Amino acid sequence: MHRQLGLSLTELMIAITLGAFVALAGSTFYVTTVSTGKTIFNKTRATEQARAVIDTIVHDFRRVGYRGEAVISDLSATLNAIPSQDFMLGEASGEAANSCITYSYEALDDTTGLPETRHYGFRLAGGTVQATSDEAATCDAATHWQAATDANSVWIDKLAFSAKYRCYDAEDGSLADASDSGLSCGAISACGDSLSCFERRQLSIALCAYPLDSGSAGDCQENNNDSSPEGQLYAVLNSTSRNDLLFFSESASGYSGSGYGSDDDDDDDDDD
Repeated sequence: MHRQLGLSLTELMIAITLGAFVALAGSTFYVTTVSTGKTIFNKTRATEQARAVIDTIVHDFRRVGYRGEAVISDLSATLNAIPSQDFMLGEASGEAANSCITYSYEALDDTTGLPETRHYGFRLAGGTVQATSDEAATCDAATHWQAATDANSVWIDKLAFSAKYRCYDAEDGSLADASDSGLSCGAISACGDSLSCFERRQLSIALCAYPLDSGSAGDCQENNNDSSPEGQLYAVLNSTSRNDLLFFSESASGYSGSGYGSDDDDDDDDDD
């Protein structure tokens, strides 16, 4: 007759204890892995949304003021007209100054093939970036805007725009404003009067964003230090419009009157 032996109570308790430690270590590793993965996912999602917004504005601003497809029926009137304002800065109600931009440029309609002016805008509103393509939209409008970032996952703590101008003499390329104070050509009285000028525009965009559960309004740190919300993205990018504004002066260019290239000059040459 064979004798059957089993685990003693002491051995059983030791085995259970060791198994518990192994299970605890495994569950701790699992929880840590899941938590780390969620954190990385949240950071990535916040970064992707913020980068998509700022990259869109940077690339799109280069087209501001484009009028290449327009049919000019009256060249003189077109040249002498004061350039239209093709972008504006402002802010939504309750937001920081210059946290909104609206702009326009011309593009071909995909259906008709004819040129049309398209309008776009981005603004900060309650921790969310909103966008519009409605011509009637203004920075402080209550309607016409739609969320461009997910308010349930990403907090946009800062969106700020600043415009820089350089005004040049169209005749020789020198600065029209000798003091180089950054005035727009529209602020220089000689431009379009006694001087033909062209204006170059640059837009600076600053954006700070982080996962919603990493911080709250005002926590953004420009230098990304230890007190910055976890997963913070702080980016500053510049974009220069490819389309300069022309402030044309007939008297400066000789477009009419007794300047070079005029009918008077031709008559003088014939007399000689």
